[in-house]
Amino acid sequence: MTGTLQERTTAKGKKLFYVYLSYKDPNTGKWKVKTCSTGIEDKPGNKRKAEQKRAELVEKYGYLENPVNSAAEINSDIRICDYLDYWLNLKKSQVEPTSTYQTYTYRVRLMKEYFSKDNPKVAEITAHTIDEYCHFLQTFGKRDQKTGERKGLSYCSVKDYKHIFSGVLSQAVVDGILKYNPSRDVKVRMRENCSTDMGNMEAYIFLDEKEISDILHFISQKYPQMFGMVFLAIYLGLRRSEILGLKISAIDFSKHTVSVKHTITRVKQTSARDRTKSKKSYRTLSLFPTAEALLKRVIEEKENNKKYYGNTYYDSEYVFTWEDGHLYDPNYVTRTFSHIAKKFGRPEITFHKLRHTCASMLIDKGWNPKKVQYWLGHEDIQTTLNIYAHYERSKMNDDYSNLEELAVAVSDLI
Repeated sequence: MTGTLQERTTAKGKKLFYVYLSYKDPNTGKWKVKTCSTGIEDKPGNKRKAEQKRAELVEKYGYLENPVNSAAEINSDIRICDYLDYWLNLKKSQVEPTSTYQTYTYRVRLMKEYFSKDNPKVAEITAHTIDEYCHFLQTFGKRDQKTGERKGLSYCSVKDYKHIFSGVLSQAVVDGILKYNPSRDVKVRMRENCSTDMGNMEAYIFLDEKEISDILHFISQKYPQMFGMVFLAIYLGLRRSEILGLKISAIDFSKHTVSVKHTITRVKQTSARDRTKSKKSYRTLSLFPTAEALLKRVIEEKENNKKYYGNTYYDSEYVFTWEDGHLYDPNYVTRTFSHIAKKFGRPEITFHKLRHTCASMLIDKGWNPKKVQYWLGHEDIQTTLNIYAHYERSKMNDDYSNLEELAVAVSDLI
């Protein structure tokens, strides 16, 4: 695969670097081109950043040239690299071709790179094998595209790889290759210079009420096109795909509800689907007055834009679009919010982590886990319980004053 860096001018007149990836389709043998935006403006000093991004994209999409060996013979002698291909092919039929499957594909390719040297039999995989692999990831799992230097992956990234490995070996148990999944005996260890609490907490970030007000005021002044989307992520806990997929017909102003039943995602291209991430992601939420007023205002602005652009307006039922009616690229929302977070002084906040803030507010109001699970559309209650645990831990030291009040009765003894 080769990547060529070129400049393109967007509809807004902004000049950006794009990467054109050329690769041979393993199924047809024909050459194809995939276009990727770097999100980097063509300005003096940005060429080196764009070249680094080009190298990252070449590595990220290298799997397009490597066919999945779906015809591997499943028996007790099958090697791990062949079985990883087999498992990935199974996943393709089980999940939608969303970013989740793309992540599986990318990580399986890197897992195969690690195991390709010895390529042990699946039946020979032990807890020690998995533990060694996790240690490798924590030490050398990431390669710097600029210097080629190997660095360690974060605690959460290693856990993600271990989760995939566990899924692969669970399938091996189903297929009769293994009697027991050895990954159950492996725990991803924290780095010595990183406390367990901080390592676990990094995945969950909660904004307090003042921070929510401050960031929304900041966005309304500097990035007004993002205000409504960030508002719904914080107060309704909607995912990026659910916000972009929100249709006017899903809003019932007479009943004061909004139904989450349509999504817009991006893998190789932006795609709209009349379905949610999972069955439990489909839900109907009550609209409180401020949220209802926001949606009415956005819809009114759409109608005004439609009149202004006339025949050139791209008409659709989606609530959040560009002024000319075209859909937002999901990656644009992620990149723009990342820029907002840095400017605001909280670079650790991602658009998806705004859902954690929503969860923290619901927990603070006394909602039980099942109710929070429904509101956020979690497939697994354990995800909800993890947020509960981390929120309670973050608040633990804030409640010392309660203990002081209880101790007043015996203060005369001190």
